Amino acid sequence: MHEGFQVIAVADLAGRKWQLQAPLPPSQPPPAPADPARANTKIHKMLRLGDTVEVFALPQTPGGTPPTEGLHETLLPPMVAIVIECALTTAWELALSTFGESPERINAVLDAHGREWTRGKAVPIDPTMTIERIEAQADRVECFARAAENTEWARNGVSFLFTLMPFTVQSVLAASPVQTWGEILRDREEEARLGDQEEPDAPDELEPEPEHMPAPSPLQGLLPSPAVLAPPANPNGQ
Repeated sequence: MHEGFQVIAVADLAGRKWQLQAPLPPSQPPPAPADPARANTKIHKMLRLGDTVEVFALPQTPGGTPPTEGLHETLLPPMVAIVIECALTTAWELALSTFGESPERINAVLDAHGREWTRGKAVPIDPTMTIERIEAQADRVECFARAAENTEWARNGVSFLFTLMPFTVQSVLAASPVQTWGEILRDREEEARLGDQEEPDAPDELEPEPEHMPAPSPLQGLLPSPAVLAPPANPNGQ
């Protein structure tokens, strides 16, 4: 994770949504019925650790009495689709500055549901935000976006990071000067040649890929209200 960023929303490939200060979604994908035990909770914090997301929630007790136990749910690959984080714009700009100059500039990413994430254009799931930079990180893609000036997010000095997780990215389109393009091509040709000469390793046991990609889920409501950044209530009720 980048310093100073906070996870505020997560969606999985089945369309379930986890949002800061909202109840846990049903344990089964839609159209599963509501789960009263999960519906009577509030998400206190979410953390992205590599390809997994850890969700910490507290039951909502009658009369505001302190809960006796907390809930900790771990969202595992390959089902985590997108993670939304936010940070103060100063921290967001600092994270961008750590990348330096790349030989290739990523211009666009196509996700598994056919949504195109394009540098300089609106975020597909929120037209009030513009993607300023896209970076590939291992098997994930990070889209750094800034909110429009007339939004409450911008007035609060907050900017965003949308991370497309493994099995969510369908293709990545990058551009570079022709000379650099030629160098990259030669490097890839050499990698392919050497790869053909090597004895294949025994395959590692991998998480199974989803048997089929669910229909695109309506993620326009994934981004919560700016009110989620208010200090959370003390879990001990004090």
